[in-house]
Amino acid sequence: MRARRVVQRRSSPGVSLFVAAVAAVLFAAGHAAIGVEPARASEPVVPYQLGGGTIFGARPTALGLPVVPASGTFGAAPAEFLPRLREYHDSGQYERDIAAVARAAREYIASRMAEAARPVRVERVCATEFRRATRTYYTRVRTATRGGARGRTVYRRVREPLYRRVRTCRQRRIEPRRFKGKPTLVLDIDETSLSNYRYLAATGFSQVGVAQGAVLGGDAIAPTLELFNFAKRLGMAVFFITGTPPQLRQVREDNLRRVGYRDWDGAFYKPTDAPTARFKAEARATLEQHGYDVIANVGDQESDLAGGHADRAFKYPNPFYFIPN
Repeated sequence: MRARRVVQRRSSPGVSLFVAAVAAVLFAAGHAAIGVEPARASEPVVPYQLGGGTIFGARPTALGLPVVPASGTFGAAPAEFLPRLREYHDSGQYERDIAAVARAAREYIASRMAEAARPVRVERVCATEFRRATRTYYTRVRTATRGGARGRTVYRRVREPLYRRVRTCRQRRIEPRRFKGKPTLVLDIDETSLSNYRYLAATGFSQVGVAQGAVLGGDAIAPTLELFNFAKRLGMAVFFITGTPPQLRQVREDNLRRVGYRDWDGAFYKPTDAPTARFKAEARATLEQHGYDVIANVGDQESDLAGGHADRAFKYPNPFYFIPN
């Protein structure tokens, strides 16, 4: 696990009040902390059904938890679960699980870009079929003798059904699967592009920890930053779609630039009264309407990925909190 330099910041009373206010906003937006089962060995990234669609990930939380069927907001995780959360993170398993999903997203992007770049192929396609035909011939028949009269010879026509084999060939044009617009990568911010773990751990995995990360600044999640740079090198567009309210746009974007994200193409910030899943799906639909083709959508919550408008969705593990809507 890579060593990270943590810069200690002292919060002024004004900042503390602002953090508390933001915590209230994010709490109302629908974050819910949950506990986990004991950590298991890392599993390969596989497709599974979640929220009516197919998502690629290790498991919904990467720890074998079911998806919480919630429509409201919960408080912090029970105290007995907190050591397990810390163990999952500090053991390096959390980082390995994230890296596995990011690697799967990168490989999918590479394969789609290569497929779209292939030239049109023309191949000869042949098929064999059996067609019904009729063979006509005449057979000689001698009539019987009747009343002393001698019989006579006649020729009768016979029609015999036959089947003959016919081989036909044609040219088939094979078009590669092109993009419908500019290829695009969509990323969530919290626990996808930026980690709030140090604030979550310091506050007992409470809502305040998420708010502190939004205001004071989170750390870059290295596999996501590598995925971001990989997409930019390929000439893709990259957009952030986040549940952060618009009032924190400048703070979040300063944080993203400070930890290494550069030259993204745009960002969508969710109004506090908008349902998360619907807002994010509509944002991706808006991108499609403006000539972008979202080929990969990466997030840590079901609400980041539900609603379609992406070729493939990739889910990072997040056992620290859950957004139900």
